[in-house]
Amino acid sequence: MSTYNPREFPSPASSGPPSPRKRRRLLRESEDNEGEMRLEEFLYRTDPFRSNTFHGHDNSEMKTEFLTAEENPIRHLRPEIDAILSQHRIPTESFHHTLKARVTGSYFFLLRVTVSGDGSTFIRLGPIKDSLVKLLHKNSLTNVHVEVLNGDHFSPPHLYPIASTSAVVSAFHTLKHSIVETMSSAVGENWQMICPFNVGGPDIRSARPGIVIFVQPLLMANWYEIRARIIGQLSLKVSALLVDVEFLPGTLNLLKHDPSISFRDRFDDRDWVAMGDSIGISGDQNAGTLGGFVELRYDDRAHFGFLTNYHVVRPTAHTPFRDEVDRTGISANFPPDDQNATIIESIAQMDRDRTLADIQHHRESLASQKARIEETIELRLLAGEEPRESSRQRLQDLDVADASLIQTQNVVKSMPYVLGKVRFASGLLVHGKRFLDWAFVELTTEAQQRYFRPNIVPDIPRKQRPTSTNLLSGGSATFLPRPNSSITQFGELQTDEYYFKKGRTTEVTGGICNGAKSVCQWKGRRYEIDGAEISMATHITEEYVITGVDGDFLEDGDSGSFVISADRDVAGILFADVIHEGNRIGVALNMPDVVESMKLRLNHSVSLHLP
Repeated sequence: MSTYNPREFPSPASSGPPSPRKRRRLLRESEDNEGEMRLEEFLYRTDPFRSNTFHGHDNSEMKTEFLTAEENPIRHLRPEIDAILSQHRIPTESFHHTLKARVTGSYFFLLRVTVSGDGSTFIRLGPIKDSLVKLLHKNSLTNVHVEVLNGDHFSPPHLYPIASTSAVVSAFHTLKHSIVETMSSAVGENWQMICPFNVGGPDIRSARPGIVIFVQPLLMANWYEIRARIIGQLSLKVSALLVDVEFLPGTLNLLKHDPSISFRDRFDDRDWVAMGDSIGISGDQNAGTLGGFVELRYDDRAHFGFLTNYHVVRPTAHTPFRDEVDRTGISANFPPDDQNATIIESIAQMDRDRTLADIQHHRESLASQKARIEETIELRLLAGEEPRESSRQRLQDLDVADASLIQTQNVVKSMPYVLGKVRFASGLLVHGKRFLDWAFVELTTEAQQRYFRPNIVPDIPRKQRPTSTNLLSGGSATFLPRPNSSITQFGELQTDEYYFKKGRTTEVTGGICNGAKSVCQWKGRRYEIDGAEISMATHITEEYVITGVDGDFLEDGDSGSFVISADRDVAGILFADVIHEGNRIGVALNMPDVVESMKLRLNHSVSLHLP
């Protein structure tokens, strides 16, 4: 691994260092960072506010969790760690802790030191890290990594929506093809998404315009040179001082279904299925979201069912005709017979099993608490004392809680409910500049009578609502629809606007449709309407992307969720995301594109209506 000595910046006695933003930019423009290297190495070199021992690895999806004192492998070294930090004169507001860091397929222990407080800007982090590594190695703890962060200035880049009226968006519309050519010539098929965003720290007010380029993790390239070329292209339309280029290791994927989740808190005595619920293929271990109920009129007939993603209901791997369905979709021209039709149920089997296990665990916990209280009451009675009123009340509360769990348990045991069969589906479809991934599940007669009803506006949590801070200048003033009102019409996605969704995993969240569509390069096989295979290595699509107003807009398992406007229009369907540390950006189908591709797939006039 290459070594790198960070630049020395002026001391506090001088006129002062550049701002944190400018320091990063100076490092990116420094010829010291020119040459072939992994992106993770380039990002590490150009950030003066962190120093660690694992920057050469793919940590784009790293998750950390705190350890108990008993789990901490370096708890006996705390006095020596404190002494090292004292020797380096870090501010008293600084702190350290040990974490378990999980990456794909493995984990490691991580000693993280956060330096913050007066004078933190001028403290060199590398020597602190080196001293701690030396201590760990001296004690044969080579499996513990070290990270030293400046808590006042370090943050993984956060992505916020950018207004469609931004000069950077206008420049991107004009120059996106040349930027794509630059990336393709430099890294081939290994870039994932290119899109303007506002880029900053945890506070949205710090964000500034930038062209964000997601690439495959651990990719080797001359990032200094690529950045300089793209900045040069942008400078033809906008001042180079007003925009930056942000390379991020990340992956663009269809939403997955892992892991299973518990619905213990979502079911009381409800025995019906609704928009946003969990669905899965009967007999399979998968899960996605019931987007919402619709009436599909086709060939002078009305079909009652719901919409979701094709990849949620895609035939299982052992299905003999799956390749053909991938290529041609499901339509009147290629209808699977009833014996081979894909049956969809709710809740997904994997979620049902997880929910029942969770309910049983909570019932056992209640029983344990009840036994302890009863023992306390018995001891008081043996001592000739009256039981405390609080103990009697607690027993009653536990009985009520257990009765509620039994009620929910009985409902979940009766699941999953068979909803119907996949009647129409896109297959692995790309049409023009759009990625298409939809399916219509037709309800059985029983399910139609039992469940088919209007889709209802959920209660949107306060933190997920639009505010003056997260609304874009190009967006309209937003007044949220009344909870429990019906969603009655279809619309289309519009940049700058606020949307909400109800999904299997994250339930109700709000987001802003970015002011520019993203340019995407997908992996895997895809087909045109006529079944001809498309070379995805050279085929680029343009997709709507949505960022959450508070946290992520979506997670795995939210596939198929309706994207709904403040005017109660179903404007799109979620189907994919791009992930980087600290960011999960949603990718959505536009409803007019869905309807148009339905007409082409079914080779007939098609219309969608909401109940």
